[in-house]
Formats: sequence, C-alpha cells, structure tokens
Amino acid sequence: MRKLSQISVLVDREDKEVRARLVRLGVRSKTVITPRRSLCLTQDQNSEAKALRSNFEATGINELPREIDKTKLEDIDSDKEKQEDFYRDIRYRFTGIDTSTDLTTFIFSYNNRGRDGRNKQPAPLETEYLCGLLNHPLNDIWIPPILPELSGRSYLPYLQDFYSQAGSYRKVSCAGLVPHIARLEIRQLRDLYAQLGLNYFVMDFAGKHPLDMVGNINETVRMIDLIERQTGAPCFLHAINVPTTKAHQNKPVVPAKDILLFEMGFNCFGSSHVRRRLPDDIAEKLRSTAKRPFRLFNRKDYGYYRDNVTGLREMLKETQPTATYFDDFTNGMTGNKIGTLEKLFNVERHALEAASIRKKLIESENVGKYIQSKTRIPDGFVRKIFDVSKGQSLL
Repeated sequence: MRKLSQISVLVDREDKEVRARLVRLGVRSKTVITPRRSLCLTQDQNSEAKALRSNFEATGINELPREIDKTKLEDIDSDKEKQEDFYRDIRYRFTGIDTSTDLTTFIFSYNNRGRDGRNKQPAPLETEYLCGLLNHPLNDIWIPPILPELSGRSYLPYLQDFYSQAGSYRKVSCAGLVPHIARLEIRQLRDLYAQLGLNYFVMDFAGKHPLDMVGNINETVRMIDLIERQTGAPCFLHAINVPTTKAHQNKPVVPAKDILLFEMGFNCFGSSHVRRRLPDDIAEKLRSTAKRPFRLFNRKDYGYYRDNVTGLREMLKETQPTATYFDDFTNGMTGNKIGTLEKLFNVERHALEAASIRKKLIESENVGKYIQSKTRIPDGFVRKIFDVSKGQSLL
C-alpha cells in the first residue's frame, strides 16, 4: 500500500495552559496557518467560502459537502452524462475561489439505506466507486464518506476497505475519520490509524452540541496523544458538522460553545452540513416572516446575543473591515435571508476570533488567560477546557 499521507503538520507554538496550537499545515504546494475556521463551499453565492472571500482572515480551508445515495452512485459510475453533471457541479462551486492557496476537502455523506431504513456497511464495489469520486484535482485531502448512523462495528471494516482502495491511487493525502459512534468504539480506530501513518484527523459532530460530545472529544484527543507519542510527530484535528450555538429565544444572551473547540485540541472546525427537517408549519413561518429572531456572536465576551438586545450594534463593532455588518440586517428581510446572514455574520466572527488566537500564539501570549477573560463563558465550561489540556476525562 502506498503512503496515505502527504500532509505536513508543523507546530510553531503551543499554549502552556489550554490545548491550543499554532500549526503550519501543508498539502502539496499549499500552506495554511491555523487555528482557522473552515468554510462551506457550494454553488450558492451566499455560501461561506464565497460570501466571505473578501476577508483574508477568513479564507484558507474549505469544505465541499455533497449528499450521495446508492442509486446516484451507481448512476454516476454507469452513465457518462450524469458523471459529467456531477463533476460540473463541483467545478461551478469553485468559481471565484483561489484554488492556488485555499485547501479544500470534500465532505461526502453516503446513504445506502435498505428496507429497514438503516445504512449498512458498503460493499467493496461501493467503496471503490466512492474513492473514484474523491479522486479529483481540487480535493486536497481525502476524507472517507460519512455514513450517518452506521454502527461502530460496521465502520471499522468499511474504513479498512476504504484506505486499502485509496492506497491504489498515486500521491493521495488521506485523513483519519472519527465518525459519530460510541466512545468505546473510537478506541478500535487507534491501531488502524497508527498503522496507516495518518496525521490529519476529522471528527464528525453530526450536528450535535459540542458539550454533548465530550466523551467522544476526550477519546479522540486521547487517541491523537497516543499516536503523537508513538510517532514523535504532531497531528492535526479538524471538526466537521459543528452546529452554531442555539438557545431559547427568551434568553437575551447565552454562552458560546462552538468557538471553544479551538482550545480543546481542534485546529479548525466547520459548520454543520446535516439537514434537520422542521415541521412544515414552522419551516414556512421561518421562511416568510420578516421578524424572525436571530442571535449574533460577540467576540468580546463569547456571548450569543438576541437581536433585540439594547446597544448590540455598538457591542459588535469591529476595528477592521468585514464582509458582514450588523446594519446588513435591514427591515423587511424575509426569514430565509435573515437566517443566511445570521450564519455568515457568526462564521466570519469565528474566523476573526481564530485570527486573534493565532496572533496570541505567535506573540507567546497566554491563551488560557485570554479565554478566562471571556465573561459569558461559565466557570464549568472553562474547567472542561483546562481538563482537556491536562489529559483528563471531560466527563
């Protein structure tokens, strides 16, 4: 089997109190300094990677999501017109994107559900077809396609088959997938990834709240610690499908949870691509109303503020130019537009905060104290962050 990682991971700085690192990530001729917020890339001009590309601090790592079912997979492999449509969609997504500097990874979700409504372990031929779809010149890092709700006992043989297939391609850079499975099942992946020599890992949050995932986070960080000790080389940790902090609208401000991943061992994280179907009446109300409530992230104290909080406009002012502004939320906007802008505003602030953490690491400032200064973060959250740094259980 060929070497499955052509990825360079160099640690320039490391915080003494929390698990935050300044990492120089290199793939092919591209280099990106992290921590950094990864951006969703679709054909939509309002996708994160396109809408925020004017902000240099935000760009660098893109995620290209795509849902594929078994019928589509077989059609693409057997029908040249459908194959061309598939790759045309990918090509159009990169319109306006600087592919010479930005790293992009394809985040494919695969569905082969049977009559029982459950995904099952892909057959070798399915895995072969999936590898073929990942073999694209603009896909810098290969992530095994995710099978939602697949059991851990079925994931391991699927991943073994995937990496065996990937090894037949030249100069492939593969990531180790940590799927949304039970914590104890993650331990079974450790020996496989150590044997393959992988140094880039992707943890799937499956749209789940980060603090509900503390068991899996702890096990993943522990796995990476062991691999780093065995190899003597650093690893990179990328979180995908991380939801934005949500809260009941009767609370004017709630503490952020998503942004804390930068101090829990993650070098970058991206938005959730998991679709949550709302009841039709609620979905229609959110689409049509011009008074849809929304929440915006305040970098100064790590709070998510309800839109009607007094003085919010001044509170959220930035000292540098941005692609999104509070004043963009104009009267009469439909619910869909409000939701899109809310997401872009918050993602850009995550990206700016990642840049601030990079700067503090470069200047050897204490990131642990910086996080403790964020007044909206409860002491219990802070303790969890410090426990990860100490290698203790988060539970």
